[in-house]
Amino acid sequence: MQYTSKKVYEYVSKQLNDPIVERKKCRLSWQEFPIYQSDLEFYDKVSPTFEVSEEYAKDFLEKNNDVKDSFEYKDWKLKAKIPTPTLCPEEREAQRFAFRNEMNLYISKSSFSSKNLISTISPDKNYKVYSYQERENNNWKVCYIDINNKPENFSKNMDFLLHNMPVRNRYASNNENAEYVNIVANSKDSYLCFASEEVDKCYYNRYNTYWSYCVDCYQADYCQNCYDCVKIDHCLGLFHCDNCINCSNSYYLFSCTNCHDCYNCSNLYNKSYCINNKEYSKEEYDKLLLNAKIRPLEKIYIWCKQDSCENSFWNNLLDCKDCMFIWSGIKCYNIKYTSFDLSDSNSNSENCIDTYYSASSLCMSLISCRDSKSSGFVSFWNNLVNCWYCCNCFNCSDCFWCVWLKYKKYCIFNKEYTMEEYNKIVPEMIANMIRDKQRWEFFNPQLSYYGYNETIAMDYYPLTKEEALEKWYKWSDYESPMPHVEKIVQWKDLPKQWCKIIKEKKPEILEKILKYAIVCEVSKRPFRITKQEIEFYVKHNLPLPTKHPDIRHQERLNRKDSTIMHLINCDECWEKILSVHLPWEWKKVLCEKCFYKNI
Repeated sequence: MQYTSKKVYEYVSKQLNDPIVERKKCRLSWQEFPIYQSDLEFYDKVSPTFEVSEEYAKDFLEKNNDVKDSFEYKDWKLKAKIPTPTLCPEEREAQRFAFRNEMNLYISKSSFSSKNLISTISPDKNYKVYSYQERENNNWKVCYIDINNKPENFSKNMDFLLHNMPVRNRYASNNENAEYVNIVANSKDSYLCFASEEVDKCYYNRYNTYWSYCVDCYQADYCQNCYDCVKIDHCLGLFHCDNCINCSNSYYLFSCTNCHDCYNCSNLYNKSYCINNKEYSKEEYDKLLLNAKIRPLEKIYIWCKQDSCENSFWNNLLDCKDCMFIWSGIKCYNIKYTSFDLSDSNSNSENCIDTYYSASSLCMSLISCRDSKSSGFVSFWNNLVNCWYCCNCFNCSDCFWCVWLKYKKYCIFNKEYTMEEYNKIVPEMIANMIRDKQRWEFFNPQLSYYGYNETIAMDYYPLTKEEALEKWYKWSDYESPMPHVEKIVQWKDLPKQWCKIIKEKKPEILEKILKYAIVCEVSKRPFRITKQEIEFYVKHNLPLPTKHPDIRHQERLNRKDSTIMHLINCDECWEKILSVHLPWEWKKVLCEKCFYKNI
């Protein structure tokens, strides 16, 4: 597991004129991490407040004299001060990521109807899994805990609610003929697509929006007829390409913009009919392309990818200001330690720390919770105000330790109270949290529905089973049963010709493959090829895949940029720069000025 270095933290401090006021040791990794002056200001601003009388506040502080320094009464509001974290940013992010399963789907049974469901929760787990329709259309009873009858062991109470409230089988809405997807909306005729929106006839894709007829792509927006690509935007007919914008009809491109009809090229702008970075006439290109071979090319890497940003540090940023340690952000202001924070016309992202896919305001420690305000330690769903320690709640305000609620106010462990009761009970609970060392940090990892190896934490912070269990994460050993097939074939026994040739000469072979399970050449796990895939491979004259979809996805992940910043020197002017590229990699990494001078 990689961690941000002390040199990087100090460099950012100097560049942003944000002093480091404290250095701490992470209680899990023992890595040193800083507390900036801006951190203290944020934690003070985000700390929850409760409207109570001066008399009540005085009695409360006297009663809780041992923890009174954690509270402050001012302007008729009792503030519960949020302390600085005890975990470094990477460990905090790993804990949040361990609550989001994107790609692991299972066949399980509904706890309501016993019908088969496609679910993110494996059938060996003891949760009440409902389909979306069953959760929405049945008047099931809300499970709650009366704090007067239960001891305040917050994690145990939360675990009870998680096991007794109906859980959605997967997150999908407004889809047509797209059952095997998760966190996908407004899509149709797609298979094994994840964290995507507005997709049509796409397979094995992740983090894509507004695209059609694409296979095996990662972070592709507004694209069509693309295959095996990573981080492409507004592209058409790209194959095996990375980091391209407005390109078309090309193969093996790297970091190209506004190019078409190119083969094995890197760092080109406004070019066409190029092979190995050499430009030809259209006639020459068409002739040479028949026997073109991939040659090693020098690839030039920019320190970080930013556009229209001010005082911001990290990667894939657009229209951001005063942001640090944020990757993949759009229209963000004063955001820190955050990823995939994509604001849109309906939501803004500002004044947040430790969030993932949030687009919220004055929030901390969120995972997949959008359009929220003044909330923290929340896993999934949207439109929350003044909510703390909530899981899968929607359009709620002033809730504390709640699960699967909609349109509720002033709830504690899912039980509703009056505003006056809520404002008096919650400070008492917070005092007990502090006293019992159940402090202001994200949920206990044991509260996740998933094993660490089922979540996106494994993509960004991979751990062995022993390492995960040592850090108190869950681990899943469940294996889905073998699919019923006529025959199991080894990858090396597949036809070597490309699919268009097979279709023309022996179409019956492709029909048979639909009934086979193929043993992956890397993982040895069996996988199936669907009819829609074969049609795509035939249309674009591609070979049959010999690797399991999970292996192909992992190979694409290995092609994306790192999420850890490193302090290096520009390879031309030797100026100190921050970069997502590892200092020991043999890459030519340039500062912005030198990069645009070279391309």
